[in-house]
Amino acid sequence: HILMAGTVDHESGRDKFSDFSKGQIDKLAFREHSEKYPHNKYTLGYAGKTGGPNWYFNKIDNSEWHGPGPNEGDEGDACFAAV
Repeated sequence: HILMAGTVDHESGRDKFSDFSKGQIDKLAFREHSEKYPHNKYTLGYAGKTGGPNWYFNKIDNSEWHGPGPNEGDEGDACFAAV
């Protein structure tokens, strides 16, 4: 239901997450999920509870799976663009 983009170098196969960590750009300061920007088909979202640096392309409407959950504190992933 998604196409994931990650921090792995496609030539060497090395996971570059530590490079993002060293530069302090390994997660969003605020996850900022908004009902105004649901995870509709053809949108981009940050992956995981920390929100980044990995992101994904929604191939279908994923609002139910990547939006706010039923549990308190599960605010959902940030959706940041439409293609």
